[in-house]
Amino acid sequence: MLKAADDAHGYSTKLARQLSRCDEHISVEKGELKAHYSLCRSRWCPVCAAKKRKEQRQMINGILTVRTDERAKTKSTLKHKKLFGLLTLTIPARKERSCADSLAYLDRCWKRTTKTREYKRLVDDGFAGCWSREVEYNAASGWYHFHQHALVEIPPNWSLQDLRDEIRSVWMKCGGGKIINLKGVDNEFGAIMETTKYITKDLTKSDDQLIEIINAVKGRRMFSVFGKLWKEARKQNEAKLSETEAGLTLPEEPSRINPKTGEIAQLNDGEYSIIELAERAKRNDWSAIWALRWFRWKQADNARQEAIRVQTSALAWRLINDFLDQAGVASRDSTSQSGIGGVA
Repeated sequence: MLKAADDAHGYSTKLARQLSRCDEHISVEKGELKAHYSLCRSRWCPVCAAKKRKEQRQMINGILTVRTDERAKTKSTLKHKKLFGLLTLTIPARKERSCADSLAYLDRCWKRTTKTREYKRLVDDGFAGCWSREVEYNAASGWYHFHQHALVEIPPNWSLQDLRDEIRSVWMKCGGGKIINLKGVDNEFGAIMETTKYITKDLTKSDDQLIEIINAVKGRRMFSVFGKLWKEARKQNEAKLSETEAGLTLPEEPSRINPKTGEIAQLNDGEYSIIELAERAKRNDWSAIWALRWFRWKQADNARQEAIRVQTSALAWRLINDFLDQAGVASRDSTSQSGIGGVA
């Protein structure tokens, strides 16, 4: 178990303070509204981590679209029916390894793998993808188990079985575990969700175990895109998104006047949280409904202007949409949350 001395730098205490300050609210001064954003952007924040996962899923979906189009153009003769696969890499379990040591060992195995001639040949053949890392604690044996999930593109001239055998060979040569899993992807959405999930699955771990995991992944990369083809596809997708956003027409600022009753929205000077406004909107408070509409409009405005773009919490969007959809306003996507920690 983790002793107090193991958290000597107090990172978990600092993190708790950081998460408690994660906030979005609206302030009113002389009748004018102003949006405030003070998001912690921590991978352990359930709101900010959900936002990050959503962005990663959108990015991967864009990459898959680019790569599928490119493969269709080449009309390659494939030895398999699947373009993409789900790969899981493990490491040998060692009780004497701490959580941090286990992650460091997985990282070393992967870095060694990427420097081998076999891996470089695979990349030249079209092997690419993105990976994320997950950790679990085995209470029975008392050890932490890190493993790496990856959504990969299967090179045209490789069969699934040949690719699996090659990866297993080079992974074990670099210190990895003999148990690896590579299967073809039938459901791309499910594969994306699997690759961009949480760092650890549940809240049943003790405080000491969670603190050790939090400290172990501090400053560590838990998600990455690899391979020349996917890195290039990511650039193409980002360029396409920028062109699309630049061409968007921003709706007019929401009117203070209720179109049905003629009531004019008016909030007293002060600060209002999104949750507070949502609760008032439940009671058909027009001023609160208008303020939430204004907040969503402001977010769209900021998203369109790259220079002042802000991150919007999944929680805020969900609260706003829950109450504004009833008023006939089209909803935006919200992100479900499961597990703990974003794979940023």
